[in-house]
Amino acid sequence: MSAHSTPSDLHGQRIGVLGAARSGLAAAIALKRRGVAVFLSEANRIPPSTKAQLETLDIPFEEGGHSERGLRSNGLVISPGIPWSHPLLEAARAHRIPVWGELELGYRLCPSRKLIAVTGTNGKSTATRLIGALLHARGHAVAVGGNLGTPLCAMLDEIDPDTWVVLEVSSFQLEGALSFAPHIGVWLNLTPDHLDRHGCMQTYRNLKLRLFHRQGRHDHAVLGPGLTLPTSYAGHVHRFEPWVALAPRALPDHQRRNLAASLCAAQLADPLCALEGLDLPTLLSQPHCLEHVGAVRGVSFYNDSKATNPHAALAALETLKAQGPLCVLLGGCPKGADPAPLARYIAGQAHVAQALLVGPLAAHWRKALQEAGFGRFRTVGSLEEALGALDAQVRTCVLAPAGSSFDLYADYRARGEAFRSAVQALALSP
Repeated sequence: MSAHSTPSDLHGQRIGVLGAARSGLAAAIALKRRGVAVFLSEANRIPPSTKAQLETLDIPFEEGGHSERGLRSNGLVISPGIPWSHPLLEAARAHRIPVWGELELGYRLCPSRKLIAVTGTNGKSTATRLIGALLHARGHAVAVGGNLGTPLCAMLDEIDPDTWVVLEVSSFQLEGALSFAPHIGVWLNLTPDHLDRHGCMQTYRNLKLRLFHRQGRHDHAVLGPGLTLPTSYAGHVHRFEPWVALAPRALPDHQRRNLAASLCAAQLADPLCALEGLDLPTLLSQPHCLEHVGAVRGVSFYNDSKATNPHAALAALETLKAQGPLCVLLGGCPKGADPAPLARYIAGQAHVAQALLVGPLAAHWRKALQEAGFGRFRTVGSLEEALGALDAQVRTCVLAPAGSSFDLYADYRARGEAFRSAVQALALSP
């Protein structure tokens, strides 16, 4: 597997795949079906159902750590969760073994070049789903996936040359994207996030820019406010601000911008794409994204577990501003983002009546809130404990953690489900 390999070049080669979650498993299966000798390596334990699937497909694997067996291959394919700085990848590069991300592999195997890729710090999933819905409403064949759920490698069998492929793309995925070149690239916004992995904002920004590096003069870039591309960019640049006027004014500002970006991108693919006829309330709502999960004893509860950085949490608090005295649940791994702007916002807003700091990393938020002059907070050990500690005047409670879930949960979905369960338990309690 060379850096310029084509799908036909892969047949008969030996490829190691690192990571046995959705992306890694999808990559391994896609390679196996194309005649590649695959070896799958997982740092943790592999679930029994996944093992059974691997054994049925005759894909050898290891678990509990990455051995050097992957170095005895023609190339490595990595899952997004494995950082580019991983020692095994450094060893592979030292041995001149090519390393691709799952997105790169999927792109090279994909039979369609009608690709739309959406990146940004916040709003990626919403915009990706909206673009897919806009194209589907016009009768196009559409496959929607990527970082929001279904890996590209898992969608290949449902894609033909006329299919529009709409992908959410993260900075983690772009680390391993070498030749990836969507026909339409959408960059929504850029705020501090994942700095624990990327180190600094410049590196994070450069990874987002990688979405556009391989585009040509017939391709398009859709950019949010303040975002720029190198002067050497060969394609067509579009700003989505003019489309904001077409979005319903009743929507929160961040959703109007997501809708504007989506409409701009969709109309580049098909100029007749329009909002009329779309079920916007359903499309703009998704699990764990400012999701209303119930009302108990006069308090409305919202699950925004997907708000994994301070900017996303601030957007949630701003959206709920008119809903009376509010309690925000903060916690999780901070990912290197500065908590001070969100803490200052909380301190300066009368509608934020209380902050509850959940989990082992609560000290991160306690210090930031104290420095901002906000004293109406408590530290709790769990989401269940948090719901029992609401101040009497609170009328809205939102889980907007502003950090990743990995201190207590497998991912933001598990954290959101735990919050939903805690609300249900509160409703059933005496």
